[in-house]
Amino acid sequence: MEKTEKFRMLYTKTGNTLPQDEALLLILLFENLDAISPEKDYFNPLYKLANLPYVFGKSIHTEDLIRYIQCFVDNEIKTEGLTIMSFFYERLNTLRESFIADFLLMMLKGVRIQNVEDYIDFVSDSGIRSGRRLNEYYTPVNINRYMAKLLNVQEGDTIYDCCSGTGSSLLLAAKENTSIISQEINHKMVIQQELAFHLLTNIDYTIIAEDSLMFPECAQRQVDKVISNPPFALRGMRKVSDYVSDIPGEDSIRSSVSDLYFYNLITKAAKDRAVFLAPVGFLFKKDRQSTAFKRKLLECNYIEAIIQLPPRSLFGANIASAIVVIHKHKKDSQILMMNLEKSGCLKNNRLHIDIDEDKIPDLVEYVENRHEKIEVSKVVNCDEIVKNEYNLIPDLYIEHIYEEEIVDLDALLKERKIIIESLQKQYTTVENLITQLKGDE
Repeated sequence: MEKTEKFRMLYTKTGNTLPQDEALLLILLFENLDAISPEKDYFNPLYKLANLPYVFGKSIHTEDLIRYIQCFVDNEIKTEGLTIMSFFYERLNTLRESFIADFLLMMLKGVRIQNVEDYIDFVSDSGIRSGRRLNEYYTPVNINRYMAKLLNVQEGDTIYDCCSGTGSSLLLAAKENTSIISQEINHKMVIQQELAFHLLTNIDYTIIAEDSLMFPECAQRQVDKVISNPPFALRGMRKVSDYVSDIPGEDSIRSSVSDLYFYNLITKAAKDRAVFLAPVGFLFKKDRQSTAFKRKLLECNYIEAIIQLPPRSLFGANIASAIVVIHKHKKDSQILMMNLEKSGCLKNNRLHIDIDEDKIPDLVEYVENRHEKIEVSKVVNCDEIVKNEYNLIPDLYIEHIYEEEIVDLDALLKERKIIIESLQKQYTTVENLITQLKGDE
């Protein structure tokens, strides 16, 4: 029977409730049943045919999905399939079926993770599909690319991310002979990183599955560069390390300033440079803790650039955000303020507003050469920011063009005269009608 016919019959039988990708995967399983050992009857996917609509969530066990990798990869990727299978088997207690299924579908569609770009493509695809379902939204890849370029990584550097997620930002920033330290509390993400780094054997990496606020990896030693997109807010936070809680003006641990703990960790951990994402609210907040922290950054002369992104730049977030560039060895006390909204370097995608990948070198050049452009960027002195009560919103400092509308008073008076004459005629007509009606009575 043709594959398309099998698909049609299976899809109809499940009442069209099964996603097409998952139904197609099952068809591939059915076509290769001969490859399954007859000694393991429970492994046969037909034994739970009645539960097809729930096959990935409830019906087929994790071990089954792992074994499918060995059965259904073609000869040319058998080694890679066995490598992934072996990796999964070692982590049975922490894996989700949906995660393994993503990799299965990836291989069945002919996608291979042979380099960093392959992994980025896989993360982007699975992140967009799973974001709405799991409320896990990844940083758009071109923002990661831009941040990685701004970090200016050199050979031999050690790079750290305290909230590494999928590890994409670290992989994009890494260069030859660099080391990466990844810290992530989400065990699903840790497994995903381990698999990617396991396949990309040319990367020197360390992964720490710990809460970076409680157990910051860099508390004992600084690293050369830091790149991160930390949570914009945390709820129910009870404890943080003394290393990150020493925020000026803060005398108790509070969830309301959790973002500042991350920013404090990032700036303290970096010997040279750091690049991180923050909500735009951080730039203008005037509460005691935020003001004291921004004052500290200015007094230490750490901020190199503030780059504002428009709303919808991040998946699942409609608020505006900003890239903060830290450079601890600046030669002057100036800061580049930049707003990408009118830079001509953005493109509006269906799900979010993205940075045009081809324009990333131009945007990096703005920062490296302190390029000023009306309505896009402006170099300001720290003293000016202090006068504005530590407000770091770029639009406050960038020059704008305000075009005054030229009003033709003679034309307006002529138009007014025409309107009055028209109203007068209508009034006269109504008066005549009323007079006529009264005469008829």
